Amino acid sequence: MPRPNNPLHIFISTGEISGDYHGARLIEALKKNSPAPLRISGLGGKQMAGTGAEISGDITMYSSVGLSEGLRFFFSGKKNRSLSRAVKFILKEKPDLVVCVDNQGTNISLGALAHSRGLKTAYYFPPPVYIWGRWNIEKLKKHFDLVLCQFEKDYELYRAGGVNCLFTGHPFGSEDFSDHKISLRRQAGIPENAEVTGIFPGSRLQEIENLTPVFLETCKKLHKKNPDMLFYLSLAHEGFYNKVRKYAEKIFPLVDIACGRHREIMQIADFLLICSGTATLEGAFYRKPMAIGYRISALSAFIARRLVKVNHIGIANILAGKTISPEFINKDCTPENLAEYAALVFGSENLRRETAGQYERLINSIGRGDPLKTAGAALLNLACR
Repeated sequence: MPRPNNPLHIFISTGEISGDYHGARLIEALKKNSPAPLRISGLGGKQMAGTGAEISGDITMYSSVGLSEGLRFFFSGKKNRSLSRAVKFILKEKPDLVVCVDNQGTNISLGALAHSRGLKTAYYFPPPVYIWGRWNIEKLKKHFDLVLCQFEKDYELYRAGGVNCLFTGHPFGSEDFSDHKISLRRQAGIPENAEVTGIFPGSRLQEIENLTPVFLETCKKLHKKNPDMLFYLSLAHEGFYNKVRKYAEKIFPLVDIACGRHREIMQIADFLLICSGTATLEGAFYRKPMAIGYRISALSAFIARRLVKVNHIGIANILAGKTISPEFINKDCTPENLAEYAALVFGSENLRRETAGQYERLINSIGRGDPLKTAGAALLNLACR
């Protein structure tokens, strides 16, 4: 129950760039739907800070996928100091609700700590148990008062496991994905009939290092076939700029590198070279053909093959239960394979139309109601109890 004469205080914890985005959108929904004054604090990045939230630390640059990949940040002073400040803040301020967003490596422990101190806890974007298996269900049942599920398969498994959960739908369903390709190209001085490739090498340092060189080599091959093709690379974080710029100078200087123009680049592009992750679902909402790439260490790949319960890595493919856009993983993620598929896409209007149609059907099946409003209302209700 909120303390008298004090605003309702909600702490939101994120640890990845995509989580920072979803955390910021959630804050907007909370502010829009709260009948009383709100105080929002959190562990997050620039997008959450941009909503006016009090940020006690930022670890979005230190996320990773895989066992060996995570070791490089295990003893990171900056990351550990940010986490320590967040924990001290929570224990001192005792917010009315602690909301964890994705990033299970940090957030399950953080939520467990907050819950053990008598604070209310919720999970937004919980661990995808239908992908990784059910071993997190008991942890969330024990440590979280409410789990908000974005995917129906997760909701069914959490509910069957006795977790207090709610299916909200994915927050992209609350957003406007109208395609302004023609007007955006006109503003940027790009010919309407130009062939444009958008490059999205990921939001984690390991992804930037593993995929950017491969994607740029692919662009070099595509440019050799069509010297008039244009290339735009979207940076998930400005902190990656110098590293990516060096890759471009060495491999393919003709690429235009931009930060903060993620959705714009998706719309002006005809085809996407894209890292597996949230961006693949955004590409699906824009009905864009894409080649999905990913590279991890041999050890992480060995472990993943024994843990992962689905046959795809792209979120849209996972939700569809089939391959709509091809996935090129580890040894298959080569400039030759990626360029070959890109050539198929640019050379076949039927393939482009078929891909768009499949994504249209997928989006219609998951884009129901107003997921952000549903999530915000559930969290406000929990915080006010």
